[in-house]
Amino acid sequence: MSAPSEPSRQLAEAVAAGLSGARAAGAVVDLGYGGASVECAVRGFRPGPGHVAAQCAYVLRADALGADPVFTSASGYGDDEAAAVIGGGRTWAQAFGPVLQAALGGAPVSAGAEVLSVKVDGQARRLVVNGLTRGFGDPPRAAISASFARFAGKGWLSEKLLGSGALPLLHPTRPTVLSVFVIDGPTRVVEVKLDGADWPGAAAAFARVPAPPHRAVIMHRELAILPPAGPALPPSRARLEATLAGLRAELPAGLREPAAWRGWAAHRGVLAPPLSSPALAALGERIGRRCFSGAVLLLNGDLGAGKTTFAQGLARGLGTASTVLSPTYAIVHEHPNGRLPLYHADVYRIEDEAELLPAGITERVGEDGVWVIEWASRFPGAWPPGRLEVTLGVIPEGRRVDLRATDAAHEALLAD
Repeated sequence: MSAPSEPSRQLAEAVAAGLSGARAAGAVVDLGYGGASVECAVRGFRPGPGHVAAQCAYVLRADALGADPVFTSASGYGDDEAAAVIGGGRTWAQAFGPVLQAALGGAPVSAGAEVLSVKVDGQARRLVVNGLTRGFGDPPRAAISASFARFAGKGWLSEKLLGSGALPLLHPTRPTVLSVFVIDGPTRVVEVKLDGADWPGAAAAFARVPAPPHRAVIMHRELAILPPAGPALPPSRARLEATLAGLRAELPAGLREPAAWRGWAAHRGVLAPPLSSPALAALGERIGRRCFSGAVLLLNGDLGAGKTTFAQGLARGLGTASTVLSPTYAIVHEHPNGRLPLYHADVYRIEDEAELLPAGITERVGEDGVWVIEWASRFPGAWPPGRLEVTLGVIPEGRRVDLRATDAAHEALLAD
């Protein structure tokens, strides 16, 4: 790794100086909590009328944010290059340090930042947010306030975005970092990043904001972090389709590369039609024809979601001659008369994982035949690591099915 440039090192020192307990080493600032750090970089300078702008980038890392770094940016301004870097770092730390400390470090919110309780796609979240506003062309203070109100209403830009439906589905179990940048002037710019990635479709949230009544340039920037505060609900088909459409959208640098999405090359982000009950049974039958001895299928979903319908189709695929019904009271139904034995279990009425052993389940699952276990999510640690997880839900258009294989053998059950 090459040594950081002097401006980048100065930027890191300015950020660290503005954050309690932070330490700078080179261009990286250790925030002192939750594995959090900020890597600072100055990417260049732009002269302006009466000032110099430093193009400052900040890359966030934290245990709570997962393995991928999160890119943010905010320019600094000053009379010369050094002043622009130092002033930019101090301003960024003053505005957004409290957001990081409250959302990732558990500290009380301070210095103008705010914590709100919000719901996003039905999931309760905390919205920890603060912002910066800057005017060029000597706009009066009232014009700056009016500009922000035209875009955000009575709240924050982040709140406007969250309520617009223009954002994709958020990660259900870890915090999402949302950054918003708006230039209100003769030429409007809206830039929205989620976890450091551009989401151009979010600009639609501000499409109806009227043109400014001034010739000045006013810039608004927010950084928000949204930790989950409750369980996620199953996403609607419309929200899934909107998210996938956003991933297909072309960016200035070219198409996105959703390489982490398994099967993207096959489906190109287009959802299959919703499943009717016969179609759900047919899906189970197709998988049943491919099942191997030792296969484990975990079925989850609310009452009436189609777990037994799926199991009946799978039994047909195995050539099982006997009738497959929900084994709620018997716990396990054995069907030995197909291509492979089928063991159909329902653990809904089991209260404790220890009861699975005398019920004859845990010591046999995955040993022979095909095991289908309804309500398996009640005991997530009880099942073999190799399995096919089938999650079912009812939506207005029909049924929704999510399939997740945890190893190559079970992934082969899903091959076209």
